[in-house]
Amino acid sequence: MIRKLLPLGLILTTGVMWAGSFAPRIGVVREPDGSVRPLLGLPANLIIGEPLSIEPALAAAFSDQAGLLLVNGRFELISLDGTVISSYPTGDTTAILDIAGGPDTALAWLPSTGKFVRWDGHRFMDSAFDASRLGGSIRAVRLLDSAHAELLVAHADTLERVYISIADGSVVRSEPLPEAGESAFQTDSFLLFHDAYGLALRGPDGVMRTFPIPETDLLFEKSGKHWLHIISASGARQWMLHLNPRNPVLSELPGAPVAAAAEAAK
Repeated sequence: MIRKLLPLGLILTTGVMWAGSFAPRIGVVREPDGSVRPLLGLPANLIIGEPLSIEPALAAAFSDQAGLLLVNGRFELISLDGTVISSYPTGDTTAILDIAGGPDTALAWLPSTGKFVRWDGHRFMDSAFDASRLGGSIRAVRLLDSAHAELLVAHADTLERVYISIADGSVVRSEPLPEAGESAFQTDSFLLFHDAYGLALRGPDGVMRTFPIPETDLLFEKSGKHWLHIISASGARQWMLHLNPRNPVLSELPGAPVAAAAEAAK
């Protein structure tokens, strides 16, 4: 297998770096303190904007058209300016979220209550699913169409793609993968996982690329078309990954608010 070791870019400031008012908006990120902020600029030259006027989020996923948030007591489907399109009550405090395009592509997996929740264009709908039959933990979800979903499942030493019918929870087919790793995620045609070399990325070309990230406690959240926000669960470090098939770029964001606040309190 071809493996390329890639350098890590560093973003030096979260302030305006160059003609901020003219910087293109490329996505939205949930900071470790829960604030939700626009992301502007270009790969390796990014600006994190002022927070949107919305409640702090526990989890988030954004496309280039809409966002899905888990906040205290509910899901919120929002437009990119923070306007709430619809909400769904839940007591869950953890969720795996995905949204690929418009609001009708939003999908959430609630591990503690064993439910999938999706937006059908008019309202949220939920479906029970017994994940114990998978023999592993769900790491990523994607809505294929109104009736089917694709899951990335992590087992002890392998990863597996599982395709299910949402209505009855039946497994349509499964596809074992040669890669392994607890910190695993997939989006579009990209697969990410952590191994002995760092954070590995297998793109649609089949080439394996590795970024020098030693942290294994990684959370992955979609921030927009071709953008992925990566956070260490401790909140100490965070990165942006531009998912360019030919030249993916990983840049470290400085001063995660939760880490800065903890440092100031010492």
